[in-house]
Order: sequence, then C-alpha cells, then structure tokens
Amino acid sequence: RLPNGSIDAHDDSSRVSELQDLLDRTNKELAQSREHAATLNGRMVELEAELANARRELSRSEELSIKQQREQREEKVRQLQEMLEMAEQRLAQTMRKAETLPEVEAELAQRVAALTKARQREKMNEEHNKRLSDTVDRLLTESNERLQLHLKERMAALEDKARPLHTFIQAAAFFISYDK
Repeated sequence: RLPNGSIDAHDDSSRVSELQDLLDRTNKELAQSREHAATLNGRMVELEAELANARRELSRSEELSIKQQREQREEKVRQLQEMLEMAEQRLAQTMRKAETLPEVEAELAQRVAALTKARQREKMNEEHNKRLSDTVDRLLTESNERLQLHLKERMAALEDKARPLHTFIQAAAFFISYDK
C-alpha cells in the first residue's frame, strides 16, 4: 500500500508474478515427482516380471533336477543291478574256485559295503538338492520382501514431499483469488 492508503498496482502484479513463478516451479517439481514415481512403478513391474521369471526358472530347474535325479537313480539302479549280477557271477565262480568259505564271505562283505555306500551317497545327494532348493526359495522370498518394502518407502517419501507443495499451491491459489 502507498502512504495515502491506495494499493500499488506494481507491488500487486509483482506479488502475482512471484506466486506464479513459485506455482510454476512447484508444478515442475510435482511433474518430476510423478515422473519419478512412474519410473519406480515401471521398475517395480520389471522386478516383478524378473521375479516371476526366476520362479519359473526355479520351477523348471526343480523339474529338471527331479527328472535328472530320477534318471540318475534309474541309471544307478541299472548299474547296481549289473554290478549285483556281476557280483553274483563272481560269487558263484568264487564259491566254485574258493578253497575256504572265509574268502568268499570277505568278498561278499566288500560288495555289500560298496552297495551300501552307493546308496548312502545317493541319499546324501537328494538331501543336498533339497537344502539348495529351500535356500533358493528363501532367498527369493526375502529379496521380494525387501524390494516391496523399498518401493513402499519410496512412494511414501514422494507422497510426503508432494503434500506440502499441494498445500502451498492451494494456499497460493486462495490468496490470488482473495486479492482479486
């Protein structure tokens, strides 16, 4: 206001210009925040797709692993059957050729021990594969949870940042309309 009580049009237009500049900057920041949020959402979609792919790959790997284990077991059973047949043939030959029973018993014990060890190795391999599969599942779940939490935190931070700007824009609009 001027000393005589009238309003200085220059000050009023200067204030409107300042508020307009502030409004433009605020709109630009809001647009950038929205663009950043859209980028984050896009990244989240990508990460979810990657997670789905990883799960499919894990499922395929598990199926392949199960198939391979089954084939390996079948192959091992076949090999063990062949070994058993060969051992039985050798046992028969040994019994015919053996001069004493203790020699035959010792060879038979070695064959049984070898068969037992082979079965123990197969069981240990199955247990190891199960532990690996459980670990992969757990790591994927933890990674997904961390990504979801990070996204929620980022979105909340963006909303918190935009809230004062929105309030300020409303106040500025009110003052502009009030001054008119």
